Amino acid sequence: MVYPMGNTLRKRIYKFDNIKFVAILLVVVGHAIEVPARDNGDSDLFLCLFTFIYAFHMPLFIFISGLFTKRLKKDDKFNIGKFTFFIIMGFLLKSYRMIINIICNSKAKWGLLGSSSIEWFMFVMAFMLLTVFIFRNVKPYITIPVSVVLGCLIGLVNFAGINHVVQKQHDFLYLSRFFVFLPFFLAGYYLTPEKLMKFTSKLFVKIPAILFFIAYFIICFRIGVSKYISLYTGRNAYELLTDDIPNCFIWHRLAAYITSSLLILGLISLIPNIRIPVISHMGENTLSVYFWHNPLIKLLNFFGLYAFFKTFGDPMWKIFVLTFAVVLTLVLSLDIFNYPFKKLRGLCLKMSPVLAYSIDIILIGASFILYYTGLVI
Repeated sequence: MVYPMGNTLRKRIYKFDNIKFVAILLVVVGHAIEVPARDNGDSDLFLCLFTFIYAFHMPLFIFISGLFTKRLKKDDKFNIGKFTFFIIMGFLLKSYRMIINIICNSKAKWGLLGSSSIEWFMFVMAFMLLTVFIFRNVKPYITIPVSVVLGCLIGLVNFAGINHVVQKQHDFLYLSRFFVFLPFFLAGYYLTPEKLMKFTSKLFVKIPAILFFIAYFIICFRIGVSKYISLYTGRNAYELLTDDIPNCFIWHRLAAYITSSLLILGLISLIPNIRIPVISHMGENTLSVYFWHNPLIKLLNFFGLYAFFKTFGDPMWKIFVLTFAVVLTLVLSLDIFNYPFKKLRGLCLKMSPVLAYSIDIILIGASFILYYTGLVI
């Protein structure tokens, strides 16, 4: 298997397939243990693991997405098909989640202009692609520092309190998460897999990064830093975090950036560059896993899966939950679950720019109209 690069082909770097699989596995595990970790207080073990995972799992996922986004040249045209693909995926995920919520007797809110649910990633990815196109001629030594500054400043804005309409949303237009996670996407975008491999192979980088990764893992379990979880979601203004983090401000975001970056480096340094049977191939289907997993976890929990696990007592039920997360990731990584999205992506990339722009305008425009008329919240 190979990666295309310009007019040449380069040997596939299995390290990054392995990293992508680990990244999506962490996302699934994080959501699988979220309810017992946060809502029910059933497990201090899960809360510690949840805290550790949330410190870097989405920054890692977004960094890897940026790493494999094609670098744009001055005369390149905007890939409206890819943009449209993510916009459609976002609305499909909203619809899928709403159907599951109805089945589970939960509030079936779309959250058209923002939400706390997982579809934010699709919309943020679309607008990150647009961002790198607009600023494709600006040097990384400008865009990355500016993005970090904006990521820190965005925490000063409480999007939940702009007006009585926006209060219904957790993150209006996903702006907070867009700005918070943009530095990770840009860092990946300006790098190449080869440069990253070379950098993380240097002992003065690799050893400290791995040691920090291990140390932070121990800190999460021995000391406990669960109060910082909300800081890593990227959707909350500083003023909403002061109950957990007194005087939360810009320097807390900077500390979070440094922590997440070091953890990402540590994980990348730990993962081998070898073809791992099953795992390496399944690392190619991370988007489909992201799409299907969270509503499915909610549905299975609603029908008593976790209650069934708990009948086996402690610690077996925790082992079953973690095993379930791994198995679910493996199953959803199968090509059959990725097939509809592969076809959709192909259609979006082939459609005419006029049709693609029309779809984007209709979907996004209708969202604003429906939201501000109060027909859908």
